[in-house]
Amino acid sequence: MQNTIIARTFAEAFYDIICDSKDKKDLLDQLSFLVKCIDEQHDFHTFLITPKVSYVAKKDFIEKVFRGKLHDTLVDFLQVLTNKGHLSAICDIYREVESLQELEGSKVKVFVTTATSLLEDAKSKIKKTLEKKLSAEVVLVEQVNADIIGGFIVRVEDTLVNGSIKHHLEKIGNCILERSKTYGI
Repeated sequence: MQNTIIARTFAEAFYDIICDSKDKKDLLDQLSFLVKCIDEQHDFHTFLITPKVSYVAKKDFIEKVFRGKLHDTLVDFLQVLTNKGHLSAICDIYREVESLQELEGSKVKVFVTTATSLLEDAKSKIKKTLEKKLSAEVVLVEQVNADIIGGFIVRVEDTLVNGSIKHHLEKIGNCILERSKTYGI
């Protein structure tokens, strides 16, 4: 949870910086390329995440390897991450930046969790209903989790609607336990 908050915070800061830049597309492409390199190069990834490598060594590395090859804004951002001790979160930050880019304009990302995969007709109906309710274009992200037994869970940003059967059964069970305590059963 803490890593998600850190990644989202830095992603929002980076996205705010580049939003009005004429080089926005280049910056996003360069960040994408960098993250791809990190994912593909195990040694590079290890270098970034290991606490045994000092932040000074990491800063020097970033300066020598990337300055002049990547956009200065991106290199400066990497230096800030290094100073704050969050360079290892760059991949998570990139995923959050992707989400922000996806949501640019009047789009809203909605996560729908069901016990089984939704049929296309059901997805379409859910999407239309949510678009009407939220007054925005919905980017539907389907998640399947058999543990919820049935029903659905919908998450929009920080709002969660839990209509799962598992959730309702837990509420009923808690209610029965409370009543049994009240009546000494």
